[in-house]
Amino acid sequence: MPQDNERERRTILNALAESVAYDARILSMGKRASPLPQSSGKRRELLTTVFAMKPDLRGVLTAAGREFHALTDEDVDLLLKQLQDLGVLDDLPSQQG
Repeated sequence: MPQDNERERRTILNALAESVAYDARILSMGKRASPLPQSSGKRRELLTTVFAMKPDLRGVLTAAGREFHALTDEDVDLLLKQLQDLGVLDDLPSQQG
């Protein structure tokens, strides 16, 4: 029985540590992100730049059955936020506007 208790205690501690690490990663995503351009035109230009510099990411659109010209402003904004959270925009020059 003492072994079972120890195993349960370790399992709980591991789960807690993983939860804390996950929360820290989520918090760091929002902190490291630089602001996206203000205008929808500038955000679309930024996404075009991302796809030009990283053409393999364009497959994300085709996998979703979307063409770039068919994206709404909300689609562009969502894609940029997701790419930002993944760190893809970190290598690009800062764009404001």
